[in-house]
Amino acid sequence: MRRRYPAQQICSLGPRGPSILIPVARDPVLGCPSASIYPGRKRNVAEGGRESLTESLAPGEPGCANIGWTGDGPLFLHNLWYFALASHRLKKGRTVVKRMLDVPLLIGRDRDGHAFALRNVCRHQGMPLSCGRFDGRHIECANHGWRYDTTGALVTIPSLAADSSVDLRRLTLRQYPCRESQGLLWVYLGETTDDLPPVPEIPGVGARSPEIVDTLVFRCDMDRAALGLIDPAHGPYVHRSWFWRSGRDPREKARRFVPTHLGFTMERHTPTRNTRAFRFLPGGTDIEISFQLPGVHMEHLRLGRHAISGMIAVTPITARQTEVSYCLYWTIPWLHVLRPLIKHFTHAFFEQDRRVTDRIAEIRVEKPPLALIGDPDVQALWYFQLKKEFLQARAEERAFRNPVVETTLRWKT
Repeated sequence: MRRRYPAQQICSLGPRGPSILIPVARDPVLGCPSASIYPGRKRNVAEGGRESLTESLAPGEPGCANIGWTGDGPLFLHNLWYFALASHRLKKGRTVVKRMLDVPLLIGRDRDGHAFALRNVCRHQGMPLSCGRFDGRHIECANHGWRYDTTGALVTIPSLAADSSVDLRRLTLRQYPCRESQGLLWVYLGETTDDLPPVPEIPGVGARSPEIVDTLVFRCDMDRAALGLIDPAHGPYVHRSWFWRSGRDPREKARRFVPTHLGFTMERHTPTRNTRAFRFLPGGTDIEISFQLPGVHMEHLRLGRHAISGMIAVTPITARQTEVSYCLYWTIPWLHVLRPLIKHFTHAFFEQDRRVTDRIAEIRVEKPPLALIGDPDVQALWYFQLKKEFLQARAEERAFRNPVVETTLRWKT
């Protein structure tokens, strides 16, 4: 019996210077049950939204969901690690300005090599601290000279008299946890605790750093960007090119999926040869693909004793802009010679995705429609269900319960 689903600016600074699924009436255009996502309306969970939607969305069965954004709930997910930048870009005694989840951040590395992240707003009159000076120990505001250390503590207000009774401890900057792993710097945006979860780990590459890191800014919200990472059907059309796909030889595929940490994994399989880049791979090659919240997609390609692993991370800048970053690792020594060529092709690949979001943005529809139909779009539905469950679990102060169930999905590309 088939199982059913619960339904930048970059600048340096130196010494100088619940998503809830709600059923509605049968869609008059698509001719099948439809639903909308209304984040934050917890009361609808008890109205049967999950069960009503899933009856039409079991893999392999006809069904669709007409999904749109209402804007009356949280778009961003907090209390998660977000990719910020490659570690090599952050030099000792320097800082980088970022905006993540609409939070202005000053990310830096002190003279001892430790990374930090602070809210980039002086507590005095709101001056961006990135406009001031950083000597590797303290950040000085360019407006009135207030000085903070790298933990966010205010250490000096130069204009105060020596006998002032002002308690500087009341004027601490918000600090965000930073963690570096495999050559990547992550920032935890949420409630800081002593027991933070581990950062995402790229499989098969150990402690090595990425060979290629590239970032593009997409003109869309984080949901639209994340869906591009788990959409198997767009490849023959968006990525049609001489070096990737022609679109002339679609083949039916069946892939087994299992629930994993905050997401799901497409089990290891042999890549199909109608993708030109895979035709040159040796026999015995296989690949595993995974996705986890907030928007981290990983691929692990095994080629005998060597591996090629990639990570694509979605980091929202604002509600209308999202960074999509691609990090590529390999253990094959001679591939270093081809690094410039590989970087060129990977950039062109993601530029094709970026153009799609630009074209959608150009029609200036506040909430573009999103119809999710059949097995090719089940991963997108899982994404929204994972967001909903993550928000509900936080609100109810309980453990996360993965709504994804083990199953096989089929599509043609």
